[in-house]
Amino acid sequence: MEPEDIPANEWLLARYGTDAETVLEWWKHDIDDDGRAWITKRTLERLIKLHRRGLPLEMGTVYLGDGEYAPVPLTALIDRLRGRPVTGLRELARDADAWEARLRRAAERSDEGGDDSDVVHQILANAELSQLKKHKAVVARLVRLLPPKLRATYLVGASERQQRFWTEVFTGAGRD
Repeated sequence: MEPEDIPANEWLLARYGTDAETVLEWWKHDIDDDGRAWITKRTLERLIKLHRRGLPLEMGTVYLGDGEYAPVPLTALIDRLRGRPVTGLRELARDADAWEARLRRAAERSDEGGDDSDVVHQILANAELSQLKKHKAVVARLVRLLPPKLRATYLVGASERQQRFWTEVFTGAGRD
């Protein structure tokens, strides 16, 4: 069993709700691969707990000694936790009509889509299965407007449960 076999993201979401969603969005979108190597799932949990207690988030990262912490920028996380506007699955769902219109315009301009297609694709690709299920109707609406080459990527390397979800979305089966 490998660390990636443990559904830590799902556990964090179930345990800490929107705080976990915010921290995971930061981890996926705002830091690079080196930063993600420093920030383990346990570290994510520590960051959530520190935030909830109003303590400095830096204390949650790896202490290197001599007053130095892991070289991971926390500014974007602090901004997210303070409510800086960001675009994630929640925001897509909240403004589904506008995003659907944006995707339609992108599809009219090019078979490859556009910047809006890329944004929606990245959000869907990075979302956890529980988040996708929670917003299944919106996901189904938006994914059908993405270029076929982007839609195909959701099945590549996906777990059996993820493949089942995407197959249902693509075929229209199991709609709520």
